[in-house]
Amino acid sequence: MSATGGIDFSTLGGGGNETLNLAVDLSEAGITGGLLASVITDVTATAAEINATVAGTTATAANLNTLTGGASSDADALHTHPALGGALTITTGEAIDGSATPQACFISAGTVDGDATVLQSQQTENNAEEPVYGVFWFAQTFTTGAYEDTLTRVDLMLKETGNPSGNLRMRIYAVDGSSKPTGAELATVNVTATTVGTTLFWTTFTLASALTVTPSTEYAIVIDVISGDATNMIGWQLGNGDTYANGQPWKSADAGGTWTSPSANDFAFKIWLYEAQTAGLLYQSKSDEAFRGGFDGFVTSNTGSGAAADFRLDGIQGSFAGLTINTPYYVASTLGEITSTITGLKVGKAISATEIEIDKSGGFVELATQTSATLDDASASVIGTEDMTFVCGFKPSRVDLSVYIVASGTNAGSSAFKGDYISNLHGITVPYDAAGSGAANIVSDTASLTGSSSGANRGTITLGTFVLKQSGIGAIASHATVAGTGGNGTVAVKAVCYR
Repeated sequence: MSATGGIDFSTLGGGGNETLNLAVDLSEAGITGGLLASVITDVTATAAEINATVAGTTATAANLNTLTGGASSDADALHTHPALGGALTITTGEAIDGSATPQACFISAGTVDGDATVLQSQQTENNAEEPVYGVFWFAQTFTTGAYEDTLTRVDLMLKETGNPSGNLRMRIYAVDGSSKPTGAELATVNVTATTVGTTLFWTTFTLASALTVTPSTEYAIVIDVISGDATNMIGWQLGNGDTYANGQPWKSADAGGTWTSPSANDFAFKIWLYEAQTAGLLYQSKSDEAFRGGFDGFVTSNTGSGAAADFRLDGIQGSFAGLTINTPYYVASTLGEITSTITGLKVGKAISATEIEIDKSGGFVELATQTSATLDDASASVIGTEDMTFVCGFKPSRVDLSVYIVASGTNAGSSAFKGDYISNLHGITVPYDAAGSGAANIVSDTASLTGSSSGANRGTITLGTFVLKQSGIGAIASHATVAGTGGNGTVAVKAVCYR
């Protein structure tokens, strides 16, 4: 049978394997091959050309702009307009200006105290301590990051000597112009001195309520023991060299009256922080920030904090400049920007010099290898466990973990194992292929990865006690000496986080 408009339909045959053939007669529609080719390939087609192509159309620049949703739309924008979906308005958690260049943003799931992770630290050690007792107080300063505004916990590497009595106090202070502790304490945590233990270990000081701090600001950790002497005291471990660039150590011999520099080495410490964010609000993406590595779309308006912003979740986003066609783009380390360098999650692919086709599938980031201190549960001078944090920049659905154990001691060997941490974001799957060394291990918050080093002096390393956070995952690495070997070990972990 035949239909008007230049389209002929062939009659379907019987037998259940019919094929529908369509033949378009361009001449009946008044379209010449040359003109059709011009419209398809020429991205500078004008309204007049479109009018000439489609009989009865009276397209103008104005109504083409209305059709494509842009104030300066042309045929290049017109050919993409069917994919321009996913536009909506969402309230911002901060001021965002995407009016000139669209800003990469994410919709926050909100943060709580449990999301805090180690964002400022000095974790090396050299088996030397400063004695803390009586009027001998010690301090270490640190500087918060650009977005870190909430502090929940401090870990210090300490060891008990003799029988110190009374409380061990950890306090947070502001600093003066010389970076020395000053003013009234901002937070205090007391622990009984005798609970520190005679084995060098990370002692945890958890604040009763989170402390609001100012981003990019220096603060001081101060510790003291009310009583004690040179043989009954708490030792605070020094690092091996000045390895923390954003702070310095201090000593007071008069209970905080005056402060002097005790050593070229920083003390060993960890500061647990997070950026306070409100669930459901928009924030700008930044690949190198612990709580800003996510991506959901682009803000295209100039919007103040707490106001509704124009936001595109999917489809094609224009108004960029200088993009390389057919090149993938990613969240950049510059706030709100995108880059062709793989620095963070993928945002999409450039389809022209000014347009990104949003694509959030298969996004992942590869983290730098993280190495623990030497772990040995059988030694009084070496720690047996260590908190490790894997900062993805977003809440992951899965983390691939490759663990390498290096054993210490005579004839010590090494080994590796690997597995996948699967969060509860998208259900449990088995994505890991066990080809090569190691076995396939699927773990969650209640399971662990375990492997043993080889050689005469060896031990078993366990990576477990996983905690899912808005910034990634936390885990505890522990060492268990194999009977009769006396080995210890260092664990190095390579993590790949998936959106």
